[in-house]
Amino acid sequence: MKAYKTRPAVRFLIRSAIVGIVYFLVLFPTQYLLPLMQGTEIRPAAFIPIVGGIVWGWPAALGVFLANLLSDFLIYPSPAALIGSIANGFAAICAHRCYFAVTRARE
Repeated sequence: MKAYKTRPAVRFLIRSAIVGIVYFLVLFPTQYLLPLMQGTEIRPAAFIPIVGGIVWGWPAALGVFLANLLSDFLIYPSPAALIGSIANGFAAICAHRCYFAVTRARE
């Protein structure tokens, strides 16, 4: 029996969707439960961009960016939501790059 292989673009989108959905499902309810001041909150989902970035890299960054953008725009639509979403995507990419730089240096 021949194994079914998906195309890289499909895998990219699936991984982005998985990380984005998990991030959104953890992030969105906590914005209502743990508000501090207008525009700030405690985010228990802060580990997801880092772990997703280490595991999947760019697909995780895209999923985190889109989920954070959607979540922030549903709560308080403002231009600051875009800046925060870019920062979370950047955090996923930084974690990916740092992890692989350290593991390659050890080899």
